[in-house]
Amino acid sequence: MMRAPRACYVTNMSDLSRTVHEEQLPLEDLQPVPTPVINLGHLSLLDSKTRSRVIDDIAKACRDLGYFQVINHGINQSVMDNAVKAASAFFKLPNETKEEFASDDLRQPGLEVANRSSNSWKMVQQLPHALHVHIGDNMEVLSNGRIKTVVHRAVLNPKEGRISIASIHGFALHENVTCAKEFVDEQNPQKYKESSFTDFLDHLTANMDNKHRNFLESLRK
Repeated sequence: MMRAPRACYVTNMSDLSRTVHEEQLPLEDLQPVPTPVINLGHLSLLDSKTRSRVIDDIAKACRDLGYFQVINHGINQSVMDNAVKAASAFFKLPNETKEEFASDDLRQPGLEVANRSSNSWKMVQQLPHALHVHIGDNMEVLSNGRIKTVVHRAVLNPKEGRISIASIHGFALHENVTCAKEFVDEQNPQKYKESSFTDFLDHLTANMDNKHRNFLESLRK
């Protein structure tokens, strides 16, 4: 859960992120970048063609961008509203109270996405009631590069507050992730070494003074 002064842009950088420093990317106009919106409600329909189309849309977004938004996801709006209210109430507490919960570990949140075609940061349009989905490094490794991870960061704007509540899904802390054998053959050799989330945290600790050293790049064979 994080509160940051407004303006969260999300940038899909994929290979771009490994060759261009974040500060070198121009902030083009702050017009929202078109973001795929997936209607998960269609997965419950009896029409197999519609379900297949939704699955294809998710796969395309994962391959091309590494992020998308979902609607009709089954989470009641009152649950989402109450989560935001609870977060807002927490951030209004006195500083000394909030400091009791402060953490210095590396799981600090932060959010902005990069447009691959223009090599620039782009705003992701906020869609009411939708959830924003980011593809992480594990999925790129597991798919042997077919699915692209998304590099993101938070842009702070002191004029207006915003609240982000993140739900991170992945493998167990010490469980190794490697390229699935179905995606490895003579034409597509294994691109990444296996690693765990613990390895990722160790990488961050060892490279705190070198923020441009990309973890995924360190896994390339």
